[in-house]
Amino acid sequence: EFKSYLSDHGLRCLSTHCDPNYTMDPKKLDEFKKLTDDAKTAGLEYLLNPYLGFLKTNDEFKKAADSMIQLGEICKSKGLTYGYHNHHYSFVKIDGEYPQDVMMKATAGAPVVYEMDMYWVAAAGEDPKAWFKKYPGQFELGHVKDRYSDARIKEIMQEEKADSEFGVDASCVLGKGSLPFDELLLVAKENGMKHFIVEQERFDGTTSLEAAKDDAAFMKKYLR
Repeated sequence: EFKSYLSDHGLRCLSTHCDPNYTMDPKKLDEFKKLTDDAKTAGLEYLLNPYLGFLKTNDEFKKAADSMIQLGEICKSKGLTYGYHNHHYSFVKIDGEYPQDVMMKATAGAPVVYEMDMYWVAAAGEDPKAWFKKYPGQFELGHVKDRYSDARIKEIMQEEKADSEFGVDASCVLGKGSLPFDELLLVAKENGMKHFIVEQERFDGTTSLEAAKDDAAFMKKYLR
């Protein structure tokens, strides 16, 4: 029914985020298998873990990666692909090593892909282009999400009385922020990114629909 509704409106659902606990709780394996059947019926291609911020050590991230491989094999058997969506924390070193490195090295060659949220990579002080080049072919999807300048983010933090820049939403219309998408999108495509998904959660001086129109126009300039 969901697939038909989207199709009737000229849309399709490529991917969805799912319960992070599927990665960490073996007791949920049967539930995950049922989810893969439902996802296939609905016409999805990807199931993504959207959050592992509750992990505190690289050993825990390695265990998560091993579990993702198991889930990836299940998805592969159903004609789906399993992956992981990052936030800032996996690009902050633990004991001298990035959790993102731990996971990507452990899953190299396995049926697991990554969806890079470029906003959060930049928020962590890292260069998305460097990561695309470091792991070609592994970042199969991307969240194209612009981020206000540091000065504007400080203003937002003051307005919202936030203690950390990670605790505020500082996304904006593509091209109005600080990320160099003219370079980023090209490097991402050259290094194997197949799907570019625009994400915006803040709409200063605009509406979600107007922002979607502006974001679409921006993307058409760089991706053909």
